[in-house]
Amino acid sequence: MSFKIMKHVVEECERLLENKIGGLCYPNQQQTNLTDLSKSVTKKLLNRHCKDKSALFAAALGDLPYTKSNLTRLVQPIFGKKVASAWKEINEAKVYKKSDDCVDNCINNLCYDKDCVQKRLATKGPAMSGPARAALVAWFSVLSHMIAGEDYPRNWTIEDRYDYLRRLKETSANIMAHGKKCSLTPTINSLAKEVVKNVNRFNRQPEVKSIIKK
Repeated sequence: MSFKIMKHVVEECERLLENKIGGLCYPNQQQTNLTDLSKSVTKKLLNRHCKDKSALFAAALGDLPYTKSNLTRLVQPIFGKKVASAWKEINEAKVYKKSDDCVDNCINNLCYDKDCVQKRLATKGPAMSGPARAALVAWFSVLSHMIAGEDYPRNWTIEDRYDYLRRLKETSANIMAHGKKCSLTPTINSLAKEVVKNVNRFNRQPEVKSIIKK
């Protein structure tokens, strides 16, 4: 994909996000705009010379609300089936469940319980396509850097941060260890290692060590 075409599609992603989630912010001290957060994730992939369209745009659209309408009327017509497929994989692994996808017998088809999401990602993460895995760990890389640093949600305790980072690390390590090899494997593993590094740096803090010992 040429730079000109890539720039055009990235701009198309930005327009779509501005239309759907423009003005919404991540709940950190800086109140980072969600569209700016998506740009940071896409930049993570570009900095690793990722040229896979599906990975780049599934990552760029990470905060676009997942609905059947957005999938069939926006993402697929504008960006194509491969991008739509990767975007769908990520979102369905996070929130959509079958009867045995949850830790407990949850009632709703959409489940956001963190333990259930962890179970789904542990099961489905390594089996995702290369573009979906690359987009997912790119998000994990950006979020782990924020949460391990000073950009965490304002109402989170250090215990909340530790638990969230632990889950990112476990899922990233699982994807790195058990994901099917593909052309994006070096990119996926590089980002997964960055997640592990961010979490390990956080865990070395004295106040976090006391939590780990409990």
